[in-house]
Amino acid sequence: MQVDLQFVSSLAAHLYGGKLERKHERDAGVDVRACIESTMTVPPGGRAKVPTGIKIALPFLPADLQALGLEVEAQIRPRSGYFNDFGISVGNAPGTVDASYTGEVCALIENRSNAAHVITPGERIAQLVVAPVFNCSFRPVEHLPTVATTRGDNGFGSTGTA
Repeated sequence: MQVDLQFVSSLAAHLYGGKLERKHERDAGVDVRACIESTMTVPPGGRAKVPTGIKIALPFLPADLQALGLEVEAQIRPRSGYFNDFGISVGNAPGTVDASYTGEVCALIENRSNAAHVITPGERIAQLVVAPVFNCSFRPVEHLPTVATTRGDNGFGSTGTA
């Protein structure tokens, strides 16, 4: 699948080396960078909207897949190493980039550590994954169909801790 990419500035093109690609074969996503001109500090427990310097155009799927309600979205996800090393995550993970969105992709970075974190220009802050999504409609009904399950309406914590 081909996704069209536009760098929003010469700074962005420079920070990415003119391309956006996976680090390793079969990686699920591509790292996105902080497209900022100077450092940005995220305080402990704080968050920041960090521009990535890219715009994307997600493709339309073939008609037979669209007929099934299948479309694509992009997701902004945390980088595991970034979280492990610094306690930095994507606050609304995964952040959805709808196929209809045409603006610059940003990452909503959250500092879950006890120390301020300085983001430097070009730092790899998150990853972008293109994923399938079903476009469905919702129909109001008086009663939901009865489906016998062992869970029923037991929600949070219903499986226990052991």
